[in-house]
Amino acid sequence: MSNRHSIIMENVSKSYAGRRVLDGVDLKVEKGQTVFLFGDNGSGKTSLLKIAAALTKPTGGRAETAGADTAKSAGDVRRKTGFASHEDCLYEDLSARANIRFFCALQKVADPARRAGELIDMFEIARPDVPCRELSAGMKKRASIARAVAHSPEAVLLDEPFSGLDRAGGAIVSGLLRRLNAGGAAVLLSTHRADRAPGLADAAALLEGGVIARYGAFSEEFLP
Repeated sequence: MSNRHSIIMENVSKSYAGRRVLDGVDLKVEKGQTVFLFGDNGSGKTSLLKIAAALTKPTGGRAETAGADTAKSAGDVRRKTGFASHEDCLYEDLSARANIRFFCALQKVADPARRAGELIDMFEIARPDVPCRELSAGMKKRASIARAVAHSPEAVLLDEPFSGLDRAGGAIVSGLLRRLNAGGAAVLLSTHRADRAPGLADAAALLEGGVIARYGAFSEEFLP
């Protein structure tokens, strides 16, 4: 496969209990590129991201992320990929700092405590040392995304990263996307926030009926 691309989907399909949600998806995201993925609720956006993150296997076709087959080399993919779900998936009894530090340790990041501090400052996470259950939804979202990029991944997959964020939080995530691209990371994100695409999306894809119905420069035509 191409060395230019960090995320590659070839004829990818996915079914749950006999119901097909992805049906022959072809998609490529280049290194240093951000692609916005649009589609109605239930269109398969989350399933596509989870396949790319090696969190679920495709029913058919082939997916590759960060140079590794997502079905055959899931461990390699996860070490090189950052994934933030639309749910924060934090350990509620741990602080944001402890959550990020723990993930850094799992990913063998040098000096997890220092890296956690850097990310707390970068994402402007308030009250980073109280249990996450005491944080607002927006602060949990910031911590979740910070954790996903803690190990400087080659590919970043974000499911509704702007959901639940205020203007300041949205600006922080927008700045993160620019830095990730400048560093050569490939980013694929699902969103309903078309207003965030101008200036951030190098390309956009519309998922309809389990396939990529449109791909190219962002325009209003991508909105479901």
